This record gives sequence, C-alpha cells and structure tokens, in this order.
Amino acid sequence: MSISEAGLAAVQRKIAEVFEPIDPEPFHRIIPRFRWKAIVTTNYDRVIEKAYESAPDRLQDPIPVLRNGDMGRAYSNPRNVPIIKLHGCVSQFGDLATPMVVANEQYAKHSKGRERLATHFQEIARDFPLVFCGYNFNDLHIQAVLFGLDNDSIERPQFLAINPSFEDLDVRFWAKHRVTAISHTFEEFLLAIDGGIKPTTRSLSQLLDGAYGSLSKWIKVGRTPSRGLQALLSGALEHVHPQLSSAEAKPERFYRGDSRSWAPIIARLDFRRSITANVLASIAPMTKIVGAKFVLVKGHAGSGKSVALRRIAWDAAATEGLLVFYAQDAIADLVDHVVELCEVTGERIVILVDNMLADTEEFSRCVKLAKQRSLPITFVASARTNEWNVASEVAGLIPDEEFSIGGLSPREAHELCDLLERNNCLGELKAFDRETRAQRLIEIHDRQLLVALHEVTSGRPLREIVLSEYRNILPPAAQVLYLDICTLHRLGVMVRAGLISRLSGIRFETFKERFLSPLERVVSVFSDWQSRDFVYKARHRDIAQIVFEEALRSPEDRANQMARIVGSLNTDFSSDDRAASMLIKGKQLASEFSDRSLVDRIFAAAEHSGIDRSFILQQRAIFELHHPGGVPRAAMEYIDEAIERAAKPGSALFHTKALVLRALGRVDGVSPPVKDRYYQDALDLLRKHGGLRHAYAAGTICEILLSQVRKLLPELGGAGQKLTDQAAVQKITELERALEESIQRFPDDAYLTTVKAELHTALSEQPRAISLLERTHAKNPSNELIALRLARQYQNLGKPDLAVTVLRRSVSLVPGSKALNFDLAMLLIAEDEHKNLAEISGLLRRSFSDGDSNFEAQFWYARNEFLYGDKLRAIRVYDAFGKRAHPYVDVVKKRAPIRQADGKPKIFEGSVTSVKGDFAFVSCSQLGGDVFLHRMDARTLDWSILRVGDPLRFKVGFSFRGAACIEAVMA
Repeated sequence: MSISEAGLAAVQRKIAEVFEPIDPEPFHRIIPRFRWKAIVTTNYDRVIEKAYESAPDRLQDPIPVLRNGDMGRAYSNPRNVPIIKLHGCVSQFGDLATPMVVANEQYAKHSKGRERLATHFQEIARDFPLVFCGYNFNDLHIQAVLFGLDNDSIERPQFLAINPSFEDLDVRFWAKHRVTAISHTFEEFLLAIDGGIKPTTRSLSQLLDGAYGSLSKWIKVGRTPSRGLQALLSGALEHVHPQLSSAEAKPERFYRGDSRSWAPIIARLDFRRSITANVLASIAPMTKIVGAKFVLVKGHAGSGKSVALRRIAWDAAATEGLLVFYAQDAIADLVDHVVELCEVTGERIVILVDNMLADTEEFSRCVKLAKQRSLPITFVASARTNEWNVASEVAGLIPDEEFSIGGLSPREAHELCDLLERNNCLGELKAFDRETRAQRLIEIHDRQLLVALHEVTSGRPLREIVLSEYRNILPPAAQVLYLDICTLHRLGVMVRAGLISRLSGIRFETFKERFLSPLERVVSVFSDWQSRDFVYKARHRDIAQIVFEEALRSPEDRANQMARIVGSLNTDFSSDDRAASMLIKGKQLASEFSDRSLVDRIFAAAEHSGIDRSFILQQRAIFELHHPGGVPRAAMEYIDEAIERAAKPGSALFHTKALVLRALGRVDGVSPPVKDRYYQDALDLLRKHGGLRHAYAAGTICEILLSQVRKLLPELGGAGQKLTDQAAVQKITELERALEESIQRFPDDAYLTTVKAELHTALSEQPRAISLLERTHAKNPSNELIALRLARQYQNLGKPDLAVTVLRRSVSLVPGSKALNFDLAMLLIAEDEHKNLAEISGLLRRSFSDGDSNFEAQFWYARNEFLYGDKLRAIRVYDAFGKRAHPYVDVVKKRAPIRQADGKPKIFEGSVTSVKGDFAFVSCSQLGGDVFLHRMDARTLDWSILRVGDPLRFKVGFSFRGAACIEAVMA
C-alpha cells in the first residue's frame, strides 16, 4: 500500500531513516569475537556491521553481500566474513534495481539481482551447521532454504534454532526436520558461548598468531603486519620453512602425477634434476643484491614443472636459509601488500608461483611494481612452454633468466629408477636390469615424464591405463563423481566441494566416509583459501582430459555433461566463474558441436544457473558467427540484448557487435548501400571503443577498410570519375593511416601483415589505381599517406628508385612525418645501408619520439646505433623498452641479421663469458662487446656441457632486447 501511494524510493528512504540509527547492544559485540563461515540475516539495519566496526580486536572483517557478485569480494580475503542480507540493507536504499524486500509477496518479484544469495545460503547449509536466532521460520527465504534441504536424499548437518517463544510443540515439530529448537534469547545464546568457549580455541590456528609462528624470526622488532598482509599469508601465500608440517608421503600417487603436496618433497621422493640446481644457483647469490628479479621455469605439460618448483622452494628455504613463499595458481592481493612484506621483514624474499598464467595480469602487476620500486624480491614462476609463448606478449614481461625442463639425462633416469625401486613402484620395469630401466625411461620421456612413468611401469599406453582406472571405479556414484571432477579439472579449474554438493548432493563429510577410499588413487583433496571450501582435482589435467574424452564418446553425452555442470555453477566463486567462461565459449562450442540443439541445451543450463546474462548472450552471438549454420541476424539480436543488459558494457561487447555487422554485410543478396551501411557502422563502433589501441580491433578495422577499397577500385575511370576517384583516394588514405599506426604498434601481428599484402595485390591488379595515386601525389606531394602508399606500390613493383624519389620529395615537404622518415630509411637500408649510413641515422631518429608506440622504428634505430653509431644510445633504447609495457611485441624474436656485401649472413666468432639457465653471453671482438645467446639458437650444442670460455661461431640478428646470436655452433 505504501509503495503504491508514495513510491518505492520514498518507502526505502523512510526505512533507512528508521533503521540506520539503530546501534548494537553490548551482546552484539560478542559476535566479532568468533570466526564464522558466514552471517545470514533478513534485517535491513547495520547492527552487525557496526558491532564489527567498533571492535578493534575482531577476528574477521565484515563484507555485506547484497546482490549477485558481492560474494566474490567477500571471499577475496581470508579475514573477511560475508554478511548475507537476503532482504536488502538500508545502505542501499537508493538502489531501485535490487530493492529491499518489505513484504512476503515481494519475495519473488524482488529476487532479481540477488538470486545467488539464496544459492550461497543453501550451499553453506549443506555442509555447515546453521544457528537460527530469533526466527520462527515463516520467512519465505528461510523456508526455501530449510525445506529445500529437508529431503532424505540430501545430507546436511543438524541445525540449531534459538527463540524464546519456542514451546514443547515447536521443539518436537522442528526435531522432525533435523533442527534442535532451544527456548532462549539471542543475548542468552551469545553470552553462553562467550563464557563457555575459550578465546584461544575460537579461530583456526593462523600463520601469524601469537609470536608470528614460523615467520617470527623474520619479522622486524617493533613491526606488526597489517590485517591484510596477515590474511594474505594465511591464504594465497604460503611460508615455506624447514618445520613445515605435511601428511605422510604416498609414493604410488606421487609417481602417477599427484604433486600438489609438500610430503613427497620433504620425503625426497623426487630425483635430483639439473634445473633445480641451476635455478638455486641463480637465486641464492641474490641475497645481498637490491632489486627485483624474475626467473621463468618452463616446460611442456607433464614435464615435472610443479615438482621442480616445490623442490626449488624447499631447498631455498631449508638448505639456503632464504625467506621463501609459495603460491599455487593465484596471488590475488599480493600487489597490494608486496611493499609491506618487504618492509616488515627487511630481507630479500623469494616468491615462487606455480602456473603463473592462471592469473597473468596480477602476476605481471606484481613483478612490474617490484622492479619499479626496486624491491628485494626474486620471483620464480612456472608456465607451460606453449602457453607462455602465447601469453608472454600479453603479460608484457621479460624474464631476467629462463630455465627449460628438458629431457632426462642418464644420471636423472638412473636416479629415478632407483627411487621407484626403493618405494616399490617399479611395476613392469621390475623385470629389467638397472641400465635397461633407465634406457626405457629416456626413450619414452619425449612423450612427457608423466606419460613415461605411467607407460614404463605398467607396460600399456597412458590412454588405456586411464580408461581402465575409470571403468574399475566402484561404486558407480564414485565413477560419476570422478567424471565430474575431470570435466572441470581438464580446464585447469579446481572443483569446489560445494559445487559437487549441488551437483550430486554429496557433502564433503560424505565424500570422506564413502568415496575417499575408491577415489584415493585418482583424486586429491585439499583446502582452498579463496573459496573457503575443500576442492578436488584429478592427478593431472592431461589425465582429466583423457577421462572426459573416453568416458563421453558421443557429442550428446558431452553436451549433457557440460550442461549438467554449467547448471550448477555459482559464478560468485572465482573457480566457478572461470569454468563458466571456458565451458560456454561460443567459438569453441561452434567447432565442437554440429547439432545446434546440443549447444542450446548448454546455454539454457547457463541461464538457469544465474551466469551473467550479458556474457551468455555475447557467447550466443559469437556462436552464430562461427557455426556453419549460424544466422547473423540472430547474432545481432543476441549482442544487442547483451549490451543492453550489461551494467557497464565493455569494449569486447562492442567488438563482437562490429563483427556481427561485418557478417551482415557479407550475407548474399545484401544491396551495396546496405552493405556500406553495415561496414561503416562497424567501423564507427570499433573506433569509438578502443580503435587501433587493441590488436584485434585494429585488424578488424583494417580488414573492413580493405573491403571498402576493393569495392571502389573497379569503378575508377567510369561514370562520375571525379567523385569515384576522390572517394577511392579518401578510403585508401584512411586504410593507409590505420595500417601504418597499427603495424608500428603491433609489428608482429600476422593478420595486419596479411591485410597489407592484400592491399598491395588489390592495387596492383588495377592499373588505374596506380595512375590515381600518381596524379594525387603530383597535385599534393605533402599528403604523406598517399606518398607512402605510392612508394610501397613502386617498391613492390620492383621500382625502388621511383619509391625513393617519392619519399625524398615528401620528406622535404613534411620533415616531421615519422612514417615518411621511417619508410625512406628502410628503403635506403635495403639499397645499401653502408653507403647511406649518415642519411639513414637521421631518418631513423626522426621516425619516433621517446616513449611513443612506434616500436618498429625504435627497433631499427637501436640496431643502427649499435652497429654504426653510439652503442650507449642503443643500450638506452633497449633498457627503456624493457621497462615499459609492450604487450603486442615479440621482444625476443630475432630478425634483421647482419649481412655481407653480397647479401649473405655474416659469420662471427666469440667465446662464452657466462651461462645462466637457458641464456648465455658471448664476447665478440668484432662487435665490441657481449652478445646474447638463447639455447634455442644453439640447437646443435649440448647445452648441459656449455662452459665459460668455449669458442663459438654464429650469425647475429637483433631483437627488442639487443644483439643476439643465431645458429651458434662450437668453433
């Protein structure tokens, strides 16, 4: 009644005026003295929050959870306790999109935007005891949760209800529903637990309790870590020290790929790998050096990266006595506390991150901050080789040292076989002598160490072994549980116990009682600080992938399994959110499923689970773009709705819409004016939302402009010649400008290179196009973009002299044009860089400004100065490049080799001055200094025996890091 007469805004404002002044009573201040999984309330007031805010000795920090998505913030820090407010809060009285629930009839109407709050409540209730204080169970939210779990097939803990109005009848009634009803007030309950539970037993032991535990000897006298840092050290960042406790090591599981534990490392079940000694030798001497360092450990899937990283961490702490921290996958919030960590310890710190690419952006921010502030930190991180090759450009990180996990040496193979024998894990190898065992391991190791250990000890292919394991799991429910875990872990996602509980109704306690034994050899269980839950994983992602492929042979089976998983995800958890983003990728679904109805099933499950509707619609649009039976018009409807529903539409949504517009322009039968309109609308969108600043958008812009140029070229010289010629000149100029800026910014982008080549071909096939460019240049030689295109056409037609003439004329008229200076310099380098040396040097220096994004021009300027000018200038360019973001440039790619007068690569000689992991430096008197060498450029050398002083012969090329050896061989 009040809402209909006064309006929702006025009613909510009045509620806030009434409830906001309410302060906590003394008994409310007992709540912050305990650690709670969560606090759930239907009250609007801020009494609980105020009780926490006024308690300096509180054990947790309150985070209100008012709408979908808030839970992720609440779980971002181990110190946080979520305050789930099912009916809203006075703090949001101005929010009319997710209004407060002020009456039962509004329960369904106003649930939009907070659906996942009830989901969280139910998930918590499945595994944790609930204490209902003051409720008589007539609230619809409470009834939905309680009676949703009041089913014999769903196991949950006993609940407790506190209410002074309970009578004997109530007690008997609620007992039938596994609720113990007690007739007391909330105050009496809190006073009772405060008096009956000792303060020392109210929180789980934490790393920094008391005298700081294992870190006590490292904390400076008089310094106290902030709550945020304490939370970080209790969660994502694990202190590695000799007294670290661990469960009993299980050799059989370890040798079959289960490496997410310190137990095998402490028990020395791993063999000594040369890479661990090399990395330790690299980081141990750093204890007295100021400044940050980034060391990369890379290898193929199943090569033993995780074990190597744990061994490095353990030996650095236990043997070298260093201050060492270890993180698995994620290091959320580290960038906010890394400076404080250095200040409170005053020591050089070693931080090891396994699978750094799980959170590339956060890791990159940490390393860059540490280098900018010259913090005494050594980062040692692992990554799969193929994934690093793709992600390194996006991360914008250059390792100070790289180490690759290579093949097994004879010594390593023998030692591994000895360990297998000592721990009774030889399997089929037991029938062979020691030498043959090692030889078989070395022969198979090319197919990954993980594969080798399985195949040589069982005598069967890995796929056959894994499938047999899966089929032999009993009871059938355990097999289903294992498949669920593999479905997600193959994507690198840890599987929360809460998700499994939603999928199958199996609580963690039930898992321990009924399924731990049958799944012990194939599933690992551990506590995850981010989700505040237990998580499951298979032994290895590759094994999980095999299980998924073999157990689900048909597309329909896979679609049903994916839909079942997607339908139970709760994207407020980072692991579930990551799973959702990978399971419903439109492009991937289009390639995996020819039957559209199967994909519709997966998307329908995503909508049911509450996954962000805007994201689902975007993926539906992308699916329509890439599926053979896709409908561009349907894609447009999806992407328009996605943009409309997004709270803050990002550039990715508008880029997708631009792709849809381009697709609509390509539909058969579309009239030329409509096609032009589609293309122009796509260009306008791309330019407004990111433009040429992003490689994917730049490529699309250039591709659309090329289509427009191609449409105009056949019309040259026809009716209305003047207007057509002018339109063509304008469009060619537009494309040339976009290509010039994009290629300077993203010189290694293959798509842009293709568009550039296609433009040349299109113009070459139209003689009138060249004539048009010549006429336009003659009329206005200061038009730099027309001059650039004409010169490039001449060059590609084998007329470099004409190209030089065009550019020299235009440079004289527009001396400040970076593009003209650069193109003329490149023509003169191709002609004879020795003959034109003085002119080239000046042209290159004018082709960029310090700090701009003309990376290609900077590359050639530094090369020119290194070879013919001032080496210190070249070094300054390389140093500056290394300190700034360069996300779209392959910084280690070698090109522009030094050549002799006849055009053949020049051969240099030198000797090794240092070897650091996968890097070395070679002294070369011909070049007047050291030249960088990477092991990948010395493939014929046995890198393991390379020593200081060894003589080498090599060619020399350049990267954005400087001069580098190519094709090095022993002299």
